[in-house]
Amino acid sequence: MKLGSDETGMTHWIPVQEAEALAPNESTTIIVNGTDVALCRDEEHYYALSNRCPHRQGQIGDGRVENGRAYCPLHDWDFDLRTGISPYNPLDRLDCYELRETGNGVEIDEESVPPTPATGYLRDYQGRYRRFVDDVERDYETIQDFGRYGTGHVDAMRTKRQVPNFDAIQFRPAQLASQPLLDEEPITLGVTLGSKSKHPITLSIPVLIAHMSFGALSAEAKVALAQASTEAGIAICSGEGGMLPAERDAASIYILEMASGYFGWTDENIGRADAIEIKIGQAAKAGSGGILPGAKVTPEIAKVRGIPPGTTAHSPAHFPDINTPQELAQRVAEIRRMTDGRPVGIKDRGGQAGGGPGGGPGVGSGLDHDRRQAGRHRRSTNPSQGPSRNPHGVCRGPRTTLLRSLPRARHRSDHHRRVAHPGRLRQGDRDGHGRGGDRHVRHDGDRLPAVPCLPYGKLPRWDRDATQ
Repeated sequence: MKLGSDETGMTHWIPVQEAEALAPNESTTIIVNGTDVALCRDEEHYYALSNRCPHRQGQIGDGRVENGRAYCPLHDWDFDLRTGISPYNPLDRLDCYELRETGNGVEIDEESVPPTPATGYLRDYQGRYRRFVDDVERDYETIQDFGRYGTGHVDAMRTKRQVPNFDAIQFRPAQLASQPLLDEEPITLGVTLGSKSKHPITLSIPVLIAHMSFGALSAEAKVALAQASTEAGIAICSGEGGMLPAERDAASIYILEMASGYFGWTDENIGRADAIEIKIGQAAKAGSGGILPGAKVTPEIAKVRGIPPGTTAHSPAHFPDINTPQELAQRVAEIRRMTDGRPVGIKDRGGQAGGGPGGGPGVGSGLDHDRRQAGRHRRSTNPSQGPSRNPHGVCRGPRTTLLRSLPRARHRSDHHRRVAHPGRLRQGDRDGHGRGGDRHVRHDGDRLPAVPCLPYGKLPRWDRDATQ
């Protein structure tokens, strides 16, 4: 409770009529400036707090008051009435509003409560109980948008979820059988894309500037990135918005993207590209297509994309004229003829293990083999020996990919858990006589530890006596 007065600053005290009927250790909800506020009373005093629990949006005014604390009615999380701070986690807190008790009752400082527009949520049906966030349901806002508008939320590509990165890879060190390189041994990081094509491209290091379209990025940003790619000796990719002429002029190696919307897909642009990449999918929005709102389609962007200004640019979830892996293979062959044999790559998000783009049968292209070798250190003194030893021993050959390693790594982690955590397994599984034998293992979770590149051969025979 804050006891305020007109001398402490800008205040506007208004009476709280509901306070007269509020018994000790009770709470209720009042509306101030169009905002719902929790009015709570302990044995002696009144307090005004923000009415939303920060976790599940429970109405504090509908909860209970006990021992100087207000409790969320949804999951019983409590907050101190005087400070609004939770004793469980000081980072969880409710806003406190200025309140004073007078001889005529209780008054609240209207200026201390942030206003909600008259068209805000409280005017909607059951608006007071609308939940804006949820600490369990990650896609709560998306679910609300589907219910309200019949479609999902349109936003820039991003995610709040934890995604794998290089920190999730544990490198296998080279020692004797696979020796590390010495400091004086020369190496090269160069990589060739489309080595089997008629016009392969060579990068100084295995790095690309990824596809970001004109419209998502400004012309200045696109040109600056193109200049940087030239200085670094690497390639820059167009994005699905077509070829920006100034960007192409600044880039020494340019990869044009063919996406489902076919924006900027013209004979002129195809002829100026050093390589073509067909976008089947991408991790940020696999299988969902994309939209550039018409308000962003300026005359310059419209010219590059080949659409009228102000028109919403919609990329379908898949190519309307490519419906099978066989049709994709035919399109690759057609593009190779159009480009006089320039490299053709395919971009997709990893799907079913063992399949090609999107989990279907594989479709060969000039970039398939080379991308698996990108980043591999080579002994430059004798390149004829083929894929050389890696100083870190990550993989042994071009076909040992991370995707193929994951099931094997999971199998090894299962065996490791049997030794490290025997108490989490059934007795029958510990001694090898349970149903399913060694393969029938129960875990306390389904997350794979970060061991995707550990060596995998014949699994060792663990000392089962040590697990008893």
